[in-house]
Amino acid sequence: MLRKSVGVLIVLCSFLPAKAQDPLDQYVKRLRQSQTSGGSETAFLSVGSTFLYGQDYFVKKEYDLANMYFVQAYQKDSTNAFVNYQIAASLLRQNDKYKAKEAEKYLQSAIRFNPALKSTFEKDFPAQKQGKQTNADKKTSPQSLAKYIEDLKYSRSTGGNRTAMNSSGLDVLYAYEYYEKGEMDLAAIRLRQAVAKDPADVYANYLLGVALSAQGLKQDATAYLNKAFAGDAQLKNQLTSDVAKATSDYKKLKASRTYTPSPAPKPVYGGKLVFGNYNCTETVWNGPNAAQPYSHPQKGYIELKNNGTYRWVDNGTTGKYTYNEKTGAIKWVSGYLANMQAKTSQYQGSKQIPQITVNFSADYRWECGCSKK
Repeated sequence: MLRKSVGVLIVLCSFLPAKAQDPLDQYVKRLRQSQTSGGSETAFLSVGSTFLYGQDYFVKKEYDLANMYFVQAYQKDSTNAFVNYQIAASLLRQNDKYKAKEAEKYLQSAIRFNPALKSTFEKDFPAQKQGKQTNADKKTSPQSLAKYIEDLKYSRSTGGNRTAMNSSGLDVLYAYEYYEKGEMDLAAIRLRQAVAKDPADVYANYLLGVALSAQGLKQDATAYLNKAFAGDAQLKNQLTSDVAKATSDYKKLKASRTYTPSPAPKPVYGGKLVFGNYNCTETVWNGPNAAQPYSHPQKGYIELKNNGTYRWVDNGTTGKYTYNEKTGAIKWVSGYLANMQAKTSQYQGSKQIPQITVNFSADYRWECGCSKK
């Protein structure tokens, strides 16, 4: 009798409900088992097989690649609740407001096909609410420049046709990025391309007219603005403020890029002489047509002594010099440099390496430095 009761208990226990599991987790587990055992649900090119490719990337947080595979699975079975849910989840995980907007329709389908996924969503994304309207949606009317730009951004973020490669919409978006930075000249180049591809694009014409007006090209802007007003008369109401802002942004940007060179610091001559060997480099003008206007060959050295004498290189003659500590002027009284008839020689003790500049003419000089300091 006891054995029979135990048997009944075992049977009853086997039918007790297990701890509630996420239905998505159950689906993934089932697919993994099918994959391991070679089941038909994950056969080659099946929905399940494609889904698992996406799930592998999803687990690694590579949500863009995960989304690509989930979309492929969706193309094979658009009624699969878990496929719809993971498309929505992989879009939301990319933290892009336009992809989040795209995710909404897949989430709604997922919950419609499997209502239990609503609880899954609330657990996975506690900070978000299904169908919540964004501030951008509230502020933009069905027909407005702001709505037009938002729609293009949404298209680019979600791979829409309006911003496909080489489309006018993509040109407008590239132009708008320049426009927002105040680069009206570059914005106008892109907008001309957009208008050439789609002459009827009201807002591309308007933005081009504003960008040209900001550059002072109001006559060129007129035709584009008139076309824009014909398509959306409300644009007239914002033209003055848009042109004023665009002009201000353009001028600020130009001013920030205007380079005003600082005047070269005046050399400071004079100071206490440093004695030793001053190695000299010539500065020679090569003529008006030379590839390099000046050349700087090594010349030799001046040995400056503290007894008022100097010598030019090892075997050169010894000469005398005088020095004015206040002005930095050196006069070669005798010897090699006196015979060379140097016009002026000046000493700069303020430099990191003390320097003597010997000027022979406007186009020929020696610059001699001593590394003993």
